[in-house]
Amino acid sequence: MKLKTPGKAKVLRYVENVDNWSVGVGQEMRRNPTLRAGFVFYLLFLHVWALGIVAWHAHSFEVEHGDFGSYRHMEQVKVPPKG
Repeated sequence: MKLKTPGKAKVLRYVENVDNWSVGVGQEMRRNPTLRAGFVFYLLFLHVWALGIVAWHAHSFEVEHGDFGSYRHMEQVKVPPKG
């Protein structure tokens, strides 16, 4: 691969480092079942937490705002005349 600019070399080095790191993590996950289980539980926790946040805010949004679903275009809003 021909490199014409020095910036591409830095990007390629960075991508290669990330790739090598991800391969190493994958190999370690394959060897260590405790690490795999921890990762699965971590993902499950994140999903449950995100679902809880969404459910909490979706429920409270409808209760706090009485005009939920009553969006009006600017042409429909009556603005009092100046003066």
